[in-house]
Amino acid sequence: MLAQRVGRSVSDEQMDEMVYRMESLPPHPEVPGALARLRETPLKVVALVNSPRVVGEAQLTNAGIRDNFHDVISADTVRHLKPSREPHRSVADEFGLDVSDIRLVAAHSWDISGALAAGCPAAFVSRPGMVLSPLGDQPDIVERNIAGSSTGFLPRTSDSPRSQAAHKYKRDGEMDTEQTASLGSARAERAGGPPSGGRRRRAPEVRPATAG
Repeated sequence: MLAQRVGRSVSDEQMDEMVYRMESLPPHPEVPGALARLRETPLKVVALVNSPRVVGEAQLTNAGIRDNFHDVISADTVRHLKPSREPHRSVADEFGLDVSDIRLVAAHSWDISGALAAGCPAAFVSRPGMVLSPLGDQPDIVERNIAGSSTGFLPRTSDSPRSQAAHKYKRDGEMDTEQTASLGSARAERAGGPPSGGRRRRAPEVRPATAG
């Protein structure tokens, strides 16, 4: 489609090369460390991919971050691609949670809009050139990278442990904890307001949820 828009032709060999490169994208610099810290928490971090599961597994493995994810779930299994509501609900169903008990982290406005429409809280990663849609509901967390966005929903050390679930997305250009996957968390009980830093709305008080 893109080639047709610009009046170019693409050979089968070139398409195979593009697919290969999509499976070999490196992570943004802060992503491995941020994911490793999340892996040490009660959160369950899951890659929710629009592509077949085998492709999502290859992307995360080649990026060197697969071990930081509890699972890879493909939207293909529910025959609806993001930003449809069904993929988000499939993650919630997998962990026995309500869709409002998972959180999406993404760098694309359509990812954010789709998750919010499905009933998921969301955190927007404002990578260079990425902006939110001014229409509709807005995420309560906005940060410049994954390291910043993840602090917005992590339980503080003073909080009692809660079982939480998450799903993650990949970004175009480089692997990230964004659009291939959405990174989310079950809602956790907190005292006080949200952590400082970044533009975000005050989230309403919510009940804690547990995952098996």
